[in-house]
Amino acid sequence: MRRPAHSAWTAVLVLVASCCGAACGPDRPSDIPTDELPEYNTDTAGPFDDTIASVVFTSGVHGMDHDASQLAEMAQLSDYVLPARLKALSKNRTRDRVTYVLLIEPVGATLRGASPDPTFELQAGASATSLLRAVGNDGLGKEFIVFLKRYRSTNEARWHFRIVPDTPEVRAAIQQVD
Repeated sequence: MRRPAHSAWTAVLVLVASCCGAACGPDRPSDIPTDELPEYNTDTAGPFDDTIASVVFTSGVHGMDHDASQLAEMAQLSDYVLPARLKALSKNRTRDRVTYVLLIEPVGATLRGASPDPTFELQAGASATSLLRAVGNDGLGKEFIVFLKRYRSTNEARWHFRIVPDTPEVRAAIQQVD
């Protein structure tokens, strides 16, 4: 009995897709299997504590919450460092806890690593909750530098981060790493 032509094309597409995936290999942090990622622990995560420097959302303030050596160290430890903007902000409420999810959109070339995706979500830590509550939708479109590192959290891959202002001083500190 003759098989329909579309099933042959489906088999070819599956084969091509699987070969492309194998050829690419885990050369990007997002390709590393979850079980090979370091377990996230707030005590050992260092700078990737899901926080946002308060000066990111303060108009006219160009200070830094970190010195150049701290920024260079964060860049060295990061999977990706990129300029980005806050595209959307949503609030999730559970029984007694409010968390914020940030939809991030990279802008321009990455400073270290390749951009993980055209847009991606980050869940803000407890320390950023009051800042994001105060800023709300006024922070949409705000640009900053995000340092990203991928960890395993309860058997799931998750980005952890630190967000700092996008200033010439911050960029200079990051460029010291290369």
